[in-house]
Amino acid sequence: MSRVTRWVVAAVIGLALAVALTFATLQLTTQHVGLAGEPPAVGRGLVPPRATPAPTATPTPTHTTATPATASGDDRGEDGGRGAPDD
Repeated sequence: MSRVTRWVVAAVIGLALAVALTFATLQLTTQHVGLAGEPPAVGRGLVPPRATPAPTATPTPTHTTATPATASGDDRGEDGGRGAPDD
């Protein structure tokens, strides 16, 4: 067998190997696994039912009476609301 014939045979074998690997990879990636191979209606049984909120009682308003902040009626504090002096 000549040298050129060996190179041609090696090239054909390499090309056939590449085609076989490509086909095998394609078959692996197109397989349906788990729920992906099922119709969408199958997964609906896995979802829990929606919870409806329990009715809540309406709170009744309470009335409070206001009391003065200080005995003198001035609620600004001892310094008259000016704040502490900076030293």
